[in-house]
Amino acid sequence: MRKGKSIRLDNLNQFKYVLCLDTEFTCWENSLRGGWSDPDFPPEILQIGLVGYDNATGKTVSEYVSFVRPELNCELSDYCKNLLGLSQQTIDQARSLHTIVTEIENYLLDYRSDIWLGFDHHL
Repeated sequence: MRKGKSIRLDNLNQFKYVLCLDTEFTCWENSLRGGWSDPDFPPEILQIGLVGYDNATGKTVSEYVSFVRPELNCELSDYCKNLLGLSQQTIDQARSLHTIVTEIENYLLDYRSDIWLGFDHHL
């Protein structure tokens, strides 16, 4: 797996697979405005999604989506619930990040070394 180095999108054809990662984080109405600087309210992962694309066929070959239970601020803000369309019950029933990371490690085994991992890093 290659990551960390920028690569032009038109050069992705050198890889058999492209994996796209998307995450959603806890948030409060002033999070972005304050640059996430409040140490009592750090962003914690709430949802992780991965999609695997086959470059030869241009088709989705696998998907992984899971909610994640935050550890520091388990109670979601109303702002966050409304923004992301999540219920507190969904997050209360989610598994720990440690458990999810283990599942993702197993998911990635199918791809071995012939992938490029892309991140959706919008706010």
